[in-house]
Amino acid sequence: MTEKIGMIKRMFSRYFVFILCALAFSGWHMLPATAQVPGFDGGGSEVREAIGGTEGGGIRDLFGKDRPTARVDNVRDLDDFKIVDEDSFLKYTAEIHEVPYGDTSLSYRLRLPKTWTKVTQYAEHGITVQQRLMSHITTFVAPPFASVVPSMTIQAMELQHEVEARHWLRNYLLVNGFTVGGDIHSEDMRNASANFVYVRDEAAYAGYARAIFHGNMVTLVRFDVPQRFLGFYEFLQKRSVDSLAMVFPKSGTIEEWRRDNLLGDVLEMQYPVSWPRKRARYNEDGLKTSFELHNESVSEGKVNGLIWFSVIRRTSETDLKSELEVLRRDFERRYGFQINEILSSEPTYGPLEFDYIREEHYRIGPDRHTSSQELRFLVMADNNWYIFIYMLSPPEYTDYYNWARNMRAFEIIKDSML
Repeated sequence: MTEKIGMIKRMFSRYFVFILCALAFSGWHMLPATAQVPGFDGGGSEVREAIGGTEGGGIRDLFGKDRPTARVDNVRDLDDFKIVDEDSFLKYTAEIHEVPYGDTSLSYRLRLPKTWTKVTQYAEHGITVQQRLMSHITTFVAPPFASVVPSMTIQAMELQHEVEARHWLRNYLLVNGFTVGGDIHSEDMRNASANFVYVRDEAAYAGYARAIFHGNMVTLVRFDVPQRFLGFYEFLQKRSVDSLAMVFPKSGTIEEWRRDNLLGDVLEMQYPVSWPRKRARYNEDGLKTSFELHNESVSEGKVNGLIWFSVIRRTSETDLKSELEVLRRDFERRYGFQINEILSSEPTYGPLEFDYIREEHYRIGPDRHTSSQELRFLVMADNNWYIFIYMLSPPEYTDYYNWARNMRAFEIIKDSML
């Protein structure tokens, strides 16, 4: 019996050594135990994910299962992680110039790492850029690693109304369920960018988006990366998105503008054609006139904002204080609102011929304790005329898009009077 037991032990030892040798040659030695993402400490879960998953993932790789189609075995070899400044960005990226669907209005230029690939297949019949839905133009993806696929997406849409790019971008992010990180950055009224975060498939993602207005169109570019890797992509993410430029940008306004005047030649102005003129009133002796412009929603049958104008000829019987008191009483009677809080009151710009120009901002509501609307009030006066202009709008926290649309129309009118 003792001899049989000894023989079994010797056989087991030989087979165990054979198994170890086979495993050594099968590829275990190819998985570097010390490989790590730059900046992480060794041995953490982030390191295991970056080199191919947990220990269980390594066993699957040993038998050739669940292997990514374009695996990056060592993230230290990934060009994306080498891009930390302008010099390395130029070294590891290449310029891309495309004319999607043969449409020159969509033609763009940008820089991305040379290892990234385009996954969009252009349709032969082209694309129709719509007003209410973003049209997909192009998507680029990085080489995948640790189930991570950073991507850049370019979309376009035809704009309906005059709004600033920063307001349009914030509204787009909020409507699509993203959380905006910090302020919206704006170079001018036609370019804006923002950071945002969201959750997809139980994973947190960090994105950086930029909106470019050209003519009556907006091109949106966004760069998305899992939030846990944001530190390694932060420079590349912002620099690539900011590198996008429209090759043949359209000029002009989003909407056509209508030219109008106040009481003949007193003052000329312009405003978007989507604001119809309503409730015009003229005094028979030519001393007073007023009218309104409406931000109307025809489908909903309601007004989402209005701008009211009044021009009064000065006489020996008129003074500014009395006319403002008449205006206040008429405002409360017409709309049923009371002024609750003054937010600002300061001199502002306007036509040079007017000696007195002041703009004020109020919160108003149906009573002294409830605020449901914003009121912006502009007063201008010279030796011959008083001009009152006010804008009534829902506040930005209840109806952001219409608030942004109302604000832009108000600014267009002010600027056109210069």
